[in-house]
Amino acid sequence: MFLPRSNNIKLCYDLSNSLPWLLSTMIIIGVAMLEEIKMKRVFGDAYDSYRRRAPFLIPLPRFVAAASAFPLRLIFKKPYPERKREIVAVLAFYTALFLGISAFPGGLVPRQEARVNASKQRIEELARVLKDVGNRGEKRRAAGLLAEMGKPAMEPLLALLDDKDPIVRAYSAGALGGMKSERVVPPLIALLVDGDPYVRRTAAESLGRTGSSQTVQPLIAALEDPARDMANAAARALGRIKHPDVVSPLVKALRQPEWKAVDAAAQALGELGAQEAIEPLIRCFEEAPDCPYEVVGRALWKLGSERAVDAWIAGLKKGSWWYPRAACAAELGKNKLEKGLPGLQDALKDESPEVRRAAVLALMEFRSGKTIESLRGALADKDLEVRMYAKEALKKIGTPVAVRMPDDDKK
Repeated sequence: MFLPRSNNIKLCYDLSNSLPWLLSTMIIIGVAMLEEIKMKRVFGDAYDSYRRRAPFLIPLPRFVAAASAFPLRLIFKKPYPERKREIVAVLAFYTALFLGISAFPGGLVPRQEARVNASKQRIEELARVLKDVGNRGEKRRAAGLLAEMGKPAMEPLLALLDDKDPIVRAYSAGALGGMKSERVVPPLIALLVDGDPYVRRTAAESLGRTGSSQTVQPLIAALEDPARDMANAAARALGRIKHPDVVSPLVKALRQPEWKAVDAAAQALGELGAQEAIEPLIRCFEEAPDCPYEVVGRALWKLGSERAVDAWIAGLKKGSWWYPRAACAAELGKNKLEKGLPGLQDALKDESPEVRRAAVLALMEFRSGKTIESLRGALADKDLEVRMYAKEALKKIGTPVAVRMPDDDKK
């Protein structure tokens, strides 16, 4: 699952496992209630008499059945719904009730955490779980609780950095990163040469969170680590340290695509406000075949360079797959950059429906007569969502939709 950064691209959300079951149950009950209304209409009082003797769907104790019917009796003064709107009201009430009940235990509403028990006994217990329990979820939870305890848990976590299990070393390193103490820095630096790539990557990320200037040179060396995602982790960590010495190696990472850290380096340079990075970023999108155009454009935009527009326009044409092209379209729309209009209009012919959708949504932001003809053309797109977005865009611009939709002939 990925979460696009722009509001012009659909987001994905985690849903509780119980939510689909609740909705399915309400649909089944709604259908059964509609059937009840139909049976009452057909058989009249005879079915009413049968309904009083037989349970609805499943047999329930009398007091439970009476309690479940109480809202209906309270609102509509009757034991059974007799109209569709009454069914909708009852189902809406119970759906809201069950969602409300499950909001706190289900995590929909964040609960205020109880004060962390940082007693010596509790710390030893969690350290034992992290070291000895076989379940990774339990280990991760124990490491998280130890991290919340802060400095009282520092020494047990430091001791676990020498554990033979790489998962224990990695989780311990991750917990130490948030403590912002110079005491944790040398042991974490030592893990940058650990035999396990996951441990090395976690150590690099934790070193970035410490903010210590001691970590700069070791992290610069880690940029050349060939392990998967290691250079990215080192580049992100260098960006968090915000030290003058990190700019030069991050610029070098832009020019070394084999390190596979261009994305992280570009983002870090933008957040650091490094004006000397503008020219290297421009060369990146002009010359690099696999440039992360949307990230480079955002970095240039943060640095106040007008060439950000050119990076996003280039990404619309040369992005290696649909997501970066769609992200570039979203950036052009979000920032209402008219220089990008021709590129967005051309993107309506992109082979990917996701890119065409993003282009329509971006064009909607301009609300200009310059986009009307392009949006009218999108009404005939083979993708349903492109057509829907184009229709909505024309409404927002204030132009009547005069072009027939492709499905009109089938109606």
